[in-house]
Amino acid sequence: VGHLLSAVSGGALYRQASFLLDSVGQQLFPDWMQIEELPHLRRGLRSAAFDGDGVATRASALVRDGVLQRYVLG
Repeated sequence: VGHLLSAVSGGALYRQASFLLDSVGQQLFPDWMQIEELPHLRRGLRSAAFDGDGVATRASALVRDGVLQRYVLG
């Protein structure tokens, strides 16, 4: 998971150092693969109501049915 998060991070995309440039909407994993960001899990590691920039966090899919849904820009 660490390599995936590094590849979809804003810094890697800005430097064009990611092997996943222009990959949003593409099938990258098997159909059964789901990866979600759940920032409001009770007692979850790094759970928070706000991110480091003060923006409210929300649950969202990173990979749904094997398809990359978005980049991590925050």
